[in-house]
Amino acid sequence: MSIRARPSFREIQYGWLSYISRVEIPSESECVAIIPARSGSKGVPHKNSRLMRGASLTERAVRVALSSGLFSDVVISTDDPQLLGQKWPLTVRAMPRPPELAGDTVHASQIVLYCLRTDASLENGRYVFMLLPTSPLRTVEQLRQARDLLASGAPSVVAVTMVGKQLNNLRFMDHQGSLHAPFEFDLHEQRQTQEPLWAVTGSVFAAHRDTLLTAETFHVANARGLAVDGTSGLDVNDWQDWSRAEEFIDSETRSRDSG
Repeated sequence: MSIRARPSFREIQYGWLSYISRVEIPSESECVAIIPARSGSKGVPHKNSRLMRGASLTERAVRVALSSGLFSDVVISTDDPQLLGQKWPLTVRAMPRPPELAGDTVHASQIVLYCLRTDASLENGRYVFMLLPTSPLRTVEQLRQARDLLASGAPSVVAVTMVGKQLNNLRFMDHQGSLHAPFEFDLHEQRQTQEPLWAVTGSVFAAHRDTLLTAETFHVANARGLAVDGTSGLDVNDWQDWSRAEEFIDSETRSRDSG
C-alpha cells in the first residue's frame, strides 16, 4: 500500500477532499475511528467546524485517519449542522448526536460508547480509536504505533506527553491563593529519585472493542502510554492554543515550500 503521509499545502488549502479521495483505504480493517465533534465550545466558539489554515479541526482529524490507511470506518458524531451537511469521503459518515449527549458535561468516551452500541456497521472493528478534533497536529505514525501496541497485546493506548516536572512539584491553588499538594508525598524528595511525570493528551485514545465496552473507559489497568512530543500532542482549548497550532502549520508550510 502506497500512502502519502502529508498532503501538500495546496491540497490542504484548496482541495483536501480530493486528496483524501486518492488515498487507498482497506476494504476490511480491524480498526474503526470515532471523532466526537460537538458544536458547542466556550474557549473557541464552533472550533470543531472553524477553519484552521484552510481545513477545520474535524477535517484534519478525518484526513490523518484516512491517510493512515488503518480505518475502514470513520464516524463523526456531531450535533453541528455544518458538519452533518458537509460532503465527506466514502468511508466517512457524519452521525447525528442526540441532544442529551451534546452538552459540555458529556465526556467524549460516552459518545464513543454510544456509537459502538447503536451503529451496527462498527461491529467488525476489533480496535476502536477516539480521535478528538481538538488535537489537529497528531500524525499518521502515531496512529500506526497505537495500532501496533494494541496488536501486541496492550488493552488500550493513551497518548501522553512529558510534563517536565516531578510529583513533588505539583500544587493546586484554592480561591484564596493557598497552595495544596494534590497527593501525600515527600515534598522534599530529590528530583533524581523520582520518575518523570506524563500528562494525557487528546491526540490518541485506542482500545480493544471488548475492553472498551466492558470498562467503559480507555483508562484501564495496564493501559500503554504512547509518548508524543508537545507539538503533536497539543490540545486546542483556547485561542492561545489555536495560535500555537497555526504557527506550527505555517512553519511546516514554509519548510515544505522552501524545500
